[in-house]
Amino acid sequence: SFVYLFQPPTHIAMGLIILSCCPGGATSNFFTYLAKGNTATSICLTTFSGIFCIFTIPLIVNFAATTIVSQEKAIFLPVIPAIIRIFNMVLLPVIVGMALKAWRPYLAERVEPWATKISFALILITLAAILISVHTELPSLITAAGPIVVVFNVSMMVLGFLTASLLRLEEQCKRAIVIE
Repeated sequence: SFVYLFQPPTHIAMGLIILSCCPGGATSNFFTYLAKGNTATSICLTTFSGIFCIFTIPLIVNFAATTIVSQEKAIFLPVIPAIIRIFNMVLLPVIVGMALKAWRPYLAERVEPWATKISFALILITLAAILISVHTELPSLITAAGPIVVVFNVSMMVLGFLTASLLRLEEQCKRAIVIE
């Protein structure tokens, strides 16, 4: 609906659709931890959305590509390779973390501070690499995508907050849901 409302260029529209289909993953878990939110809630939401997105992302992206992109520029996401990549990026880290916490809680507690620092460093490195790779196009990308990204993110955060409030969840769970 935001794509139809704002009518961004095709590459921006597809990026927004892909972004809206993706779960927060380890990044949302990390930011929930920093915001003193309920990390267990965040991890559960990441796990469930990770399970569903493995199958829904390729289907939704392919549907959007055929709907938004003209026929002469037809693109599509190979479903099976996409499922495998999404599983490896989203669900596998959660499974490994949960298994470590269940089987070796003492080791998990000792690793947690380091894992948090490493996660933060990896997020910064990834962000820096993205910014470096698009630095020449960054002003035009911000102009084209900035308003819709802000409206989309604020809308989803408000929706998360209102849903958590209607469910009368505790403050830490509200934070997790808003961030997720």
